[in-house]
Amino acid sequence: MKKIDDIRSGQNVTLEIQWGEGDYEMPSQVIGNIDGKLLLKPYVHNGVVVKMMSEDNQDMSINLHCIDDEGNRKVFNEVNISSQTYKDEIIYEVSADSYNSYAQSSERRSYKRTVIDYPGRLITEKGNMLKEVTIKDISDGGISFMISSDYKIDQKKVVLTWEDKIQGKQFNIRVHGMVSRHEKDGDNTVYGCEIMEPDRDLLMYILLKRSK
Repeated sequence: MKKIDDIRSGQNVTLEIQWGEGDYEMPSQVIGNIDGKLLLKPYVHNGVVVKMMSEDNQDMSINLHCIDDEGNRKVFNEVNISSQTYKDEIIYEVSADSYNSYAQSSERRSYKRTVIDYPGRLITEKGNMLKEVTIKDISDGGISFMISSDYKIDQKKVVLTWEDKIQGKQFNIRVHGMVSRHEKDGDNTVYGCEIMEPDRDLLMYILLKRSK
């Protein structure tokens, strides 16, 4: 198995997404190939097809794992992936140049913020106080929110929650953060936080938000 389109139709594969400090797996299955590209079933999260476009997710590294005919695990690194519509169905189109040697992907990722600009709530470290905030944006390992300057945040650990709808499906997001900076913005203050232990739900939300 030297090329990605050598993988047979019907074979199970795994897409590994590296974002920030986390690695996340999305199982899929090969449904065919065309022009040297592999065609995969899309990943579905919370009833919504997760569209994938490499150019929209340059802060992420995507690798494809599979098993060859001898039972050996093969890895195609830094694959290019795009979502295409075929017969009214979304599929993934994947191409790659090499396999079986991990690239230093973190050096090639670009910094990107995903704008949220959505109302949310701040829960203090003690968990007994909620304040209305605006979730500004999320980046690789970081999140920022805005709150009235009348309220002073004097603790490091915070929890941010908000609800959003994508393609008619409800998403309830909860992020644990560590405050790292703040700056005035008129009558408000914008706080920046490091995300503590980002999870799969947050990653899927970001992917869906970018593909809207």
